[in-house]
Amino acid sequence: MASSDRFDLSGDWGQVFSGAALHHGTAMQSMAVDPVTGDIYIAQLQSGVEGPTGSRALGNFCINRVDPWTGVRSEWMHLNGFGHGYQIGAQHINGRTHVWTEAGPIVDEYGTHVTRVPFSPKRTIEMTTTEKEFSTPFRPTLAEYPGALAYSCAPTVDPIHHRVTIRFKLKRPVAGGGTEDLGWFYGQYPIDPVSGNAGSNLIRWAQVPPKEDPRVAHMYGVGYQGFASNGDHLYIYTGDMRPEDNVHITVGTWPPENKGRLVDIVKQHITAVPTLERREPEGLAVAKVGTEAQLLFGFSGNNENPRAATLCSYSTATSQGGVRVYADWANLALNGVTAQGGVPPQGRLVEVADGLLLQLRGSFTCGLTSDTLVAKLPPQLVPRATVRASVPRNMYYGHGVCQAVVTPAGELQIHGPTETNKVTWVDLDSFSAAWR
Repeated sequence: MASSDRFDLSGDWGQVFSGAALHHGTAMQSMAVDPVTGDIYIAQLQSGVEGPTGSRALGNFCINRVDPWTGVRSEWMHLNGFGHGYQIGAQHINGRTHVWTEAGPIVDEYGTHVTRVPFSPKRTIEMTTTEKEFSTPFRPTLAEYPGALAYSCAPTVDPIHHRVTIRFKLKRPVAGGGTEDLGWFYGQYPIDPVSGNAGSNLIRWAQVPPKEDPRVAHMYGVGYQGFASNGDHLYIYTGDMRPEDNVHITVGTWPPENKGRLVDIVKQHITAVPTLERREPEGLAVAKVGTEAQLLFGFSGNNENPRAATLCSYSTATSQGGVRVYADWANLALNGVTAQGGVPPQGRLVEVADGLLLQLRGSFTCGLTSDTLVAKLPPQLVPRATVRASVPRNMYYGHGVCQAVVTPAGELQIHGPTETNKVTWVDLDSFSAAWR
């Protein structure tokens, strides 16, 4: 995939999963994807957020490992004294996931350094431990601003181009006491894909334009929700929960020769998953999918604790002969029926001539005598409304087809069987229906 590729933020979005329960009841803050296993890592503050001894003030957060197909949390770990978890990254090193994150000391609830931590299920890692279980914390600097110190530092990883990008605020001491706030910056460094070590040579840096710049005015006065980098492009996620409906992803190009500024800035209003109860934007990340990439963006989607996580995506995949694979073949989870030949039926999403289609394939044997739930679809294939298609079945007195129905709950149902018109097998290869 070329570094010149931008995600088409005006195109179709896909849903990775919805309603994922995390280890704590707090909202998700950010996420990252292991480029080898595909596992998704989600950061959230630990329970007991408020007060001087709460997790927010102390910089205590949790990292959840979530299955990308089911949205089920499999493991978790705690990082105490590291920061807010407002942005993380992931690498796969020597067969193990390592998470890039903020690091202490904590100032105003956020980390002042970044580090890399091996994911250790059910472990609690203390920032103050004498036995360092994480890489030496790093604090970014810019030669153009001598004497300035970085605060609220957080990293993200570009898994395609092997780079770590750090967001930070610069403050410089002034005569007579106090500090001068110089604004928010992004700096990018190379990382070794084998060792995971970050180089000290700054590839590029950029400062967010001031609020007077009409290209970014929408980013001020609203919640900052995450950032991601992919080659020459930097993506910034902003917005608040409904009813404001001010959720945007803003993308800018920052070629190395244009140090200090973003160019070709474009904003996109994000309208994904409009039916979420809360729809609070949280988290942005780039994931490697074969030779292509996905831009993942998240929402904390309900009002009451526990706050569940919903993830959506854009893809760089382009159409082949007018067809673009939006979500590749994935197995269905069968319920009370048997896959023919031991091969489970599958589903995928494809874009054809600006339409998004749900396609199914495979067959199963059964003994259905009424409308029956026969399988569950993986979250990324679940439609927004009920879709249906006629599919072949065993011939019985002139009846050779039945209705395959997919619901917004992700259920595949077979309609049409009766006690006197039993369905003994179904073939799904002809199933193709408008997904939305």
